[in-house]
Amino acid sequence: MTDLVLTKCDRATANQMARNALEYNAGWFYAKYGVLWPMKWFSSVVAFFVKDELRYLGSSAQTVEGCKQRITVDVIKERFIDVNGFPESLWMGDTTTELLINTFLVAFIDNGYGVDEEDDVLEDVVINDEPYTKIRGETCKLHSKKPYKNWDIYRAWNIDEGHGKMKYFAVKNGMILSAKNLSGIKDEVSKKRDINE
Repeated sequence: MTDLVLTKCDRATANQMARNALEYNAGWFYAKYGVLWPMKWFSSVVAFFVKDELRYLGSSAQTVEGCKQRITVDVIKERFIDVNGFPESLWMGDTTTELLINTFLVAFIDNGYGVDEEDDVLEDVVINDEPYTKIRGETCKLHSKKPYKNWDIYRAWNIDEGHGKMKYFAVKNGMILSAKNLSGIKDEVSKKRDINE
C-alpha cells in the first residue's frame, strides 16, 4: 500500500489536470470553480510538475516508491516559486503538496490503483479461449509458468493488437507489485524480499 493520497485519481484525470495547468490561467480556474479555484489550480499545477518530472526520469520512473525519492516537496516547491515565479501566498503547504505528489504518482504510474485494498482483487477471465487475469484494471498474461523468487509475474496485454504492454505485475499471497518493465518488477520483488528476510 502506498502512502496517503489526497483523493483517488486515475491517469486520464491526472493528465487532464496537468493539461489544464498548462493551457489555462488562474482566471479560468476562478470562473470554473469559484471559491475553490486556488486548490483546483494548485492541484493541477502539481499534476503538471509531477508529470514533467516523470518525463525527465524516463525509464527510471518505474515505481511510485522509487519516484518519491526523486520527486519531493522541495523539488515541487522550487519549481513553483523559484522557477515559475508563482506567489508564495498560493503555496498550499508542504503536507498538502506531499499528498498531491503521492496522488499523482499513483495516478500516472499505477492508474490510480494501490489506494484501496479492494483494488487488489485478481479476477481470472477467458477471452477468445485464452486465459487472462485482471489485475488493477489491466488484462494480463502470466509472463512465465515458473515463478520468480516465489512471485508470479504477469504482463499487461493488449488483446486487440496481440502484444504486451509496458506494465508488469508481481503477485504473491494477495500482495501486488507493479512496474513499467520486466527488470523493474524483478527489482521490486528483490526489494520486497530484502525487507521481509
